[in-house]
Amino acid sequence: MDVTLEENPGEVQRWLGVFQEARGAVMGLAEGDGECFPVVVRHIAAGEPLLVDVGSVPFARSAFEAQRPVQLSSFGSNAQVTTSAEPLLDLAMAEGKLTAKLAYPQALTVKWRRNEFRAVLRHELVCKVTLRSGHAKEPLVGTLRDLSMGGCQVVFPPQAVYLDDGEVSTYDLNLKFAGGDDLSIRGILRHCEIVREDSRVRAGFQFESVNHAQDRQLWYFVREIEREHARGAQEDRERPASPLFATDSSAAPEPAEAPTHATSMAHRLSAVATSVGVQLRLLKQGEKLDGSAISRAADTLLRLLEADREEVLFALICLPEQPPVVRHGVAVATRLADIGISLNIPRDALKGMTTCALLHDLGAELRGGGMTPAARAEQVFCIADRLREVRWLSPVMIAEVVEQINERLDGRGYPLGLEGNKLSELSKLAAVVNTIDAACRINPEGGEETFGRVATRLATQEAAYSAKWVKLFFERYGALPVGARVAAPDGERYWVRRLDECRRVAQLVPCADQQVPSAELVARSVQGEALADIGELREVTAGL
Repeated sequence: MDVTLEENPGEVQRWLGVFQEARGAVMGLAEGDGECFPVVVRHIAAGEPLLVDVGSVPFARSAFEAQRPVQLSSFGSNAQVTTSAEPLLDLAMAEGKLTAKLAYPQALTVKWRRNEFRAVLRHELVCKVTLRSGHAKEPLVGTLRDLSMGGCQVVFPPQAVYLDDGEVSTYDLNLKFAGGDDLSIRGILRHCEIVREDSRVRAGFQFESVNHAQDRQLWYFVREIEREHARGAQEDRERPASPLFATDSSAAPEPAEAPTHATSMAHRLSAVATSVGVQLRLLKQGEKLDGSAISRAADTLLRLLEADREEVLFALICLPEQPPVVRHGVAVATRLADIGISLNIPRDALKGMTTCALLHDLGAELRGGGMTPAARAEQVFCIADRLREVRWLSPVMIAEVVEQINERLDGRGYPLGLEGNKLSELSKLAAVVNTIDAACRINPEGGEETFGRVATRLATQEAAYSAKWVKLFFERYGALPVGARVAAPDGERYWVRRLDECRRVAQLVPCADQQVPSAELVARSVQGEALADIGELREVTAGL
């Protein structure tokens, strides 16, 4: 234990509150054999004698008569607190109990339980925590919730929902307080969960390989956070704030962070994708889907498509931070909704099918990625059952978009092996959109897949897919769709960003050997006469 002598009157008064907590207090002779007896501290006021019920203390009368000093001791949740040796000023019966007046302590000894102590930050006390790992391109930034000698809890924005999905469990953490103090330390992720009320992520870390300097700094932080917490709790604002949280108004503001997505639309679409990831986390935690949150996600996606559909289609290739199951769901929902808007499907139905498409594949994560017919059927029914708990979603829509999206006209699909006359037109359309997106991501022959090859394959599978919807899909998105990666005659590669009214390439973004578009590359977009000078383009990969 670390021992602190508190002589400041404000600190003494604060710590005396421990003696009236549920754990109670004990009294012993200052120069005795160490034996202590339970007492009840009935009244504490700054500078006034303490009123203590001492009926169970056998030495109370003799100590009072001989003026032998006594001490009070109590175990708080984080420390053992002992008063300075003080005399009993009076001893009398009050309300049938033997009550002593103990001289107000001049000082307190605090023995801290360092390894067990967890200091909690009040909501207005800000400490920024930046998390970095070797496999993540961009750091995550959250706020410190509590700190101990062994670890900390941090609250991150929803983008941290995938924090524990990878193989990496050890991260570089940087704690930066408002007053300028900071600490860089390694932490092992121990738990990660969604705070359902606001979809933020609460993560717990255990510090790793703490050296002597870090240990001293941590202990300073922990004590200052605790003191500042108590200062606010007791509304004792006359005492100066901890230097950890004292801000300098003359300090220069921190530079604005560089954009993390290639376009503003990619940033907005990322929020939709993250909402899907949050639902996946809730399901993994054994909780229900958040019907309000998925309603907002579907509404947002529809508004984005109505604002600029091609920017949304391009943004689909700008979400590398999202896992494949989420990217696939967002892509299927985007194209299904885009086609639905062009067909003037009523808004309520459009929203329902968009919502179902966003979440249709999450069963694969909840029930494992088994490929047997029984395993696939279980994955489909798992997520369909969870969606039926969302009251505003139509059971018919769930059946057509979730349960039947993997069925085929020839009856060779799953989970029920339904044939064409038992499938709705929406089911047939969803099957086409789902298959094309999946096929453009996985080439069964290896290498990079192209939109053209997928179109050729589906044209020969009329027994399985609706020829009407296959034709409509490829007519709507063109031979070189938005998001496809193409090559110029000189070997330079580009992403297709926009098409003209005839579905011909109207704008390109240079790849520059990058796997994902960046804001810098988007700023170098090629169009107009510069585009004409590039020459005939050849598709390299679908990029969907």
